[in-house]
Amino acid sequence: MVCCALDPTIHCCHKGCVHTSNVSNRCSHDARWPAGALEYQYPPHLRQGSYAEEGRSVNTLKAGLTVADRIVTVSPGYSDEIKTWLGGWGLEGTLMDRGPVVNGIVNGIDTEEWNPAVDKFLPHEYDVTNFKEGKRACKKALQEELDLPVNPDIPLIAFIGRLDYQKGADIVLQAAPWLMSQGVQLVCLGTGSADLENGLRWLEAAYKDQARGWVGFNVAMSHKLTAAADILLMPSRFEPCGLNQLYAMKYGTAPVAHATGGLKDTVITFNPDDQSGTGWTFDHCDATGLMHATGLALRTLRDYPQDFEGIQRRGMERDSSWNGAAEQYEQVFEWALIDKPWA
Repeated sequence: MVCCALDPTIHCCHKGCVHTSNVSNRCSHDARWPAGALEYQYPPHLRQGSYAEEGRSVNTLKAGLTVADRIVTVSPGYSDEIKTWLGGWGLEGTLMDRGPVVNGIVNGIDTEEWNPAVDKFLPHEYDVTNFKEGKRACKKALQEELDLPVNPDIPLIAFIGRLDYQKGADIVLQAAPWLMSQGVQLVCLGTGSADLENGLRWLEAAYKDQARGWVGFNVAMSHKLTAAADILLMPSRFEPCGLNQLYAMKYGTAPVAHATGGLKDTVITFNPDDQSGTGWTFDHCDATGLMHATGLALRTLRDYPQDFEGIQRRGMERDSSWNGAAEQYEQVFEWALIDKPWA
């Protein structure tokens, strides 16, 4: 990786892969290789002298972070978290040293693919002017498709995501008995570890009239579920950016999310005093935290429907396109051209 004044390096790390221009997304997936496995290693004077760096191995992720002119993550919140021992996975020292050039830019979404006004997968298209009718029609159609009791007034809660530790699917399963006691319908869509897939099967078998567990990934179902749901659960233990909460808000579905990474940046907790916010967040990433935040969402939905509609409307009106992100990336490249090469 060559850095020069005319060819600045903007480093992004995704699952340990080093690219000329990408985004630091998963410090937990760094890449360590035996010494000599790579032709290039970052300059010796930039190594910290640890055992793994004294000619015995090379960490390609750290190499990129060390020599890049700019480092970009996919949210401001995550750019802060990776500088701590909780989020840095051993690279927090390197990232703290490079702190002034670490930037966080929230991802955008494809507003042509994810747009309820033109979504080909929906039985009833809608926009911010008629979302109440549109979402009721989508909920009714989904209830019929999944053989759930058809009643648009029953709160429909969704979980869409990879079934693994990071995404918190186990937390949803822990909270499931309480959710069922609240008289809601819960639909989970995802694939991943075998134990969590079996957990979805248990959920549906245990609560046949209230819950469905779709094991696997289905693009059409993800669109229909996002449109039909009133609330989307995102109890991710860590989340560099997250996209499902952006899709949900675009479709008038209120997210309930753990306040971490990009979720903290994009889901603004509802404040009834000034009628602001687009969902609910919780700080303690466990079943208790999820239940508390979901309880607030359900109470608002049932007892203060006008407030809930305001949350939906603000989410739909939020600009989640790539326009703002693109402008920020252009700014980062301009800064990289202005600065002297780092290495």
